[in-house]
Amino acid sequence: MGITTRQYIYAICLLMFISCGTQDKNEINIKSIEVGLVNKIETQVFNYSDYIDSVKYISLETTDKSLIGYIIDVKLVNDKLFVADKQSVFVFDLDGHLYSKIAAYGRGPGEYLSVSGMDVNISNNEINVYDVTNRVMLVYSLDGSFLRKVAIEGLPRDFAVLSNGDYLFYTPDFMEGTYHGVWQTDKNGQFLKQHIKMDSKIRFITLSSNYFVHVNDSVVGLVGPQGYDYVLHFTENGYKKAYNISVDMDIPKNILEKDSDDWERVPGQVYSKTYMETDNYLYMVVSDIGYKQVFVHYDKVNDINYQRTMLVNSDTMDPFIPGNKVPYYFAEQWAGYGVIIGTISSTTITSNPYYKEGFPHIDENSNPVIGIYYFK
Repeated sequence: MGITTRQYIYAICLLMFISCGTQDKNEINIKSIEVGLVNKIETQVFNYSDYIDSVKYISLETTDKSLIGYIIDVKLVNDKLFVADKQSVFVFDLDGHLYSKIAAYGRGPGEYLSVSGMDVNISNNEINVYDVTNRVMLVYSLDGSFLRKVAIEGLPRDFAVLSNGDYLFYTPDFMEGTYHGVWQTDKNGQFLKQHIKMDSKIRFITLSSNYFVHVNDSVVGLVGPQGYDYVLHFTENGYKKAYNISVDMDIPKNILEKDSDDWERVPGQVYSKTYMETDNYLYMVVSDIGYKQVFVHYDKVNDINYQRTMLVNSDTMDPFIPGNKVPYYFAEQWAGYGVIIGTISSTTITSNPYYKEGFPHIDENSNPVIGIYYFK
């Protein structure tokens, strides 16, 4: 699937362990997905063509108006690509033509000091830009017109917009006097419900590189850090535990209760997770922060758990996918609404004859190529 070794090694922060709030009646007999991070789990042969319906590559037009900086997020919503860098949000059609642009960096009305996060309301195409500096959400129409500003309490690491306009916010940081865990507000930022609360006993956890994932139009998924090993499904009306992630590594208590952000001292003793999910498929990478990564492909329809292992230092992977190969490598990737989206930089394309043959029109000054994997 084109995944870098470094992509799944995450920073360890001085944070707190998440514990569950009110239990959901649907938690009974939830599916457990076993992950062999210590002991290898033997699995069957896996072919991507069993799950990927098609792959589309889009060359984004490159003009002075559409030139993109470092990409922090990409979403595909209602046949439009929303690409955010640190100062702007670009909207492209699926032919790569620029449709609109939000470039509102500044201190005036409708302006922001940072693009710290971005999400799109699938029901009305409203673009939500989170400015962590000012702790506000700025909302724009599809054509880039400013609509409203929403004050945000707390210091969320990520957010998602539900189809009714409500916001979900998430941070695993334990901070006195502010929200932490997962909480929900209405579209005006008014607090509605605290879904997940923090447990102050556990001090040392890892962060994943991705958080909320739009599983479909109505469900938002989230995987917790180690010690809170569940995939959670959120809707407008609440949440449930959808899957238990059972990792065969016990993190020592003295590490979990330690105030430290020096993760280099504990490789092989803690783990981090990143995941994506569609209606029929769950994909996850579990890393022990230094030595090993386990790539988990869970077929939800047929209840089959495929896994392969990579040793980080040797860059060798268990032979696991002898069938269909994904044609191009993605340096970065995002997930949501049944697709995985990846980027291929112009530097990668121009420096490699294999890529250059596939994208002969790309030069070193071009915008990246966007790849979309559509799942069955």
